[in-house]
Amino acid sequence: MKYLLSLLIVFSFSFQPPPPDKPAYRIFTKDAVLSSYSEMMDASLASDLIFFGELHNNPIAHWLEIEMIKSLDAGEERSLKIGTEMFDSDKQGVIDEYLLGLIREKDIATSIKTPSNYKTDYLPILRYAKENNIPFFATNIPRRYASKVAREGFSALDSIAKIFPKSLENLPSRPIEVDLELPLYKEMDKMGERMKSHGMAHMTEAQVSKDATMSGNILKEIGDGQYFHFNGSYHTKDYEGIIWFINKARPGLKIISITTVEQDNLDTLDSLHQGTADFIIVIPSAMTKTY
Repeated sequence: MKYLLSLLIVFSFSFQPPPPDKPAYRIFTKDAVLSSYSEMMDASLASDLIFFGELHNNPIAHWLEIEMIKSLDAGEERSLKIGTEMFDSDKQGVIDEYLLGLIREKDIATSIKTPSNYKTDYLPILRYAKENNIPFFATNIPRRYASKVAREGFSALDSIAKIFPKSLENLPSRPIEVDLELPLYKEMDKMGERMKSHGMAHMTEAQVSKDATMSGNILKEIGDGQYFHFNGSYHTKDYEGIIWFINKARPGLKIISITTVEQDNLDTLDSLHQGTADFIIVIPSAMTKTY
């Protein structure tokens, strides 16, 4: 009897169900319906402008960015262009020198202030653009100008342009016509309250100046092809930010919005994230970070 009991115990342990799979990501539609990479790509290929809202330190987001670029490039039906928030527009000359083979990869980081995860997360995309002759654009307002706006408000843009007219090519068109009652900017107002004691009383205006500059630079270059733009997810959250400016200037463009979020559970999409983009890429909260 004892032998049979021991055998039963061993038998029960031997047939324990295996641990569940550990997916690196799942994709949902804005209505919280489970989707797939192929469905997201089908929608992207049918669009003029694809926004990928990244989490800056998330390796899955960066991997999917370059994979999407490869998939778009493989379509061969329309020419592809790439743009990003991560490089300031006044550094476009350095980017062009690299794309044309005039400077080396290591020369980029000595000429442009790059994020700490530049080599692992952003250089591969820039390198792919060079190897495949894809135009690559730095779209963001120079950070020194955004910093001045954060301290002084929109009037800083006028003073910059007046004193240094050459800066106009890197500034948004003025006056900036924007709805500061948009939920995205109201949310930024709340965050900005904490920065007033640090001399940053106009954080929302700084965010607007970035969104307006990036949208303007995208519209300058989009042409008849496809444009893939990757930026921090907050800049295109809820179809606001850059997308709001694009829709105001060119309402006929077919735009698709993709965002990345982190959750403990990947089985369902949290209500907090529903409706924030056409496709929501959910990544485990425990995912390794790149900085």
